[in-house]
Parts: sequence; structure tokens; C-alpha cells
Amino acid sequence: MNWVIDPLDGTTNFIHGIPVYSISIALMEKKEVILGVILEINQDECFYTWKGSPSFLNGRQIRVSEQPG
Repeated sequence: MNWVIDPLDGTTNFIHGIPVYSISIALMEKKEVILGVILEINQDECFYTWKGSPSFLNGRQIRVSEQPG
């Protein structure tokens, strides 16, 4: 297994003072992502999920909207 970490996902935004950037972390088993965490620093939001699990935002389950795009 390997950890993949982007300590500043949104580097261009950060450089230009746009407050939309995050820390992204994934755990991979071979070529498959089995766990993911996104910490959006300026919004104090932590998104996470793992294989076979629902997704969460700050501890509360989230899901895709059933509304058409």
C-alpha cells in the first residue's frame, strides 16, 4: 500500500491569493484508491471516504443529489 499526499492541492489558487485550496490524501492498494481525505482549509471542511463506505463531510454522511443536472 502507498500513501499519496498533495500538501497543497490548488497551488495556483494559493499563489494568486484565491482562498480555494486543500490538502489531499489517498491510500492506494496497487492502482486502486481505497481511502481518500480532502481537507479544505479555508472552509474548515473535511471530506473523507473509504472503499465500500459512504462519504462524509465533517462527520456527517453526504451523497450525490438525485436532482438532474
